Amino acid sequence: MPLMKKIVLIYICYLLSINVTYSATKLHMVLFGNTSDQSIGQSMLVDVSYYDYLSSELQKVLDDNVEVKYQRFLGIECNPDNVKEYLEGLSCSGDIVFFVYTGHGGRSHKDVSKYPRMCLGSHYADEWISVSNVIDIIKSKGARLQIVIADCCNSYYDRPVKQNVEGFINQPSGFSKDILSRLFYETEGAVCITAASPGEYGWCNSREGSFLSYYFVSTLQNAHNDMTWQELFQTVSDKTFEITDRMYKNRSITKSQRPVFDVSVSHRNNNDDDNDGGYSNIIVDNNDEANNNDWNTDVDNNRSNDHNVDIVDNSDEYTTHTAPIPSVLSFLVF
Repeated sequence: MPLMKKIVLIYICYLLSINVTYSATKLHMVLFGNTSDQSIGQSMLVDVSYYDYLSSELQKVLDDNVEVKYQRFLGIECNPDNVKEYLEGLSCSGDIVFFVYTGHGGRSHKDVSKYPRMCLGSHYADEWISVSNVIDIIKSKGARLQIVIADCCNSYYDRPVKQNVEGFINQPSGFSKDILSRLFYETEGAVCITAASPGEYGWCNSREGSFLSYYFVSTLQNAHNDMTWQELFQTVSDKTFEITDRMYKNRSITKSQRPVFDVSVSHRNNNDDDNDGGYSNIIVDNNDEANNNDWNTDVDNNRSNDHNVDIVDNSDEYTTHTAPIPSVLSFLVF
């Protein structure tokens, strides 16, 4: 009889271990990158390297608490059908979802959302997927925390594609385990940032990649211990605007870019008196600022080192994430 009890107890423990493993929190990280595009493909590969590195660090930091599942859809696999299929098959109730897109983007004059549509390698505007749709779908699936980054243009279809500009170099280093754990694991809610305000381009080059992705990763790597999602996105938006505004004032580009974002999160902690730097349940919408294109910020030519940028000459060609001109057929749907 004692032997039978031991067998039963062992079996119960086994079942419990299976249940714990099965119910462990997951981080569903997915990257869609338009790496095969002739105009920006090389820049997108640089962006991919940023997120590959970030995913590996997240796996190390969150290993004890979160199972990190990282998927990439690059080149021809970066297409509208795969986005739809991924979102339809996504089971993420109570989990963390980190959705990243880097590639061409655009918007229609009829679009209401401040966020752009993602082209995803398609030349047909009726196939493009709006960032707002992605946000709504993930939210409907009950994700505990959703992070959406769309590094693409937010300009209207009929804008030019290429410009030559001066840019930045430098690669920051090092992630903080505490910061990654707090932002990605100890937070609930939804955050989203896109590269440009309505009507603007998103800039990139073949060395540093896209401005938004560069500043997102570099700011995250150099974040102070109390940095929140709101402060992180505000810093990324400010730095991206400052460098492009400086280029605009030097007449290197036709328009600066100001990333737009929303943050609606709360700190996930059993301690009621710990609210992650005082931003529990904060909702931030920078829409009013984002739609103001009359930028008067004065950028000091001698930028401080904490911006992690150095200005270089015009020898490297920079391009935009502007959407390709849609097929005539695509205009018939609007």
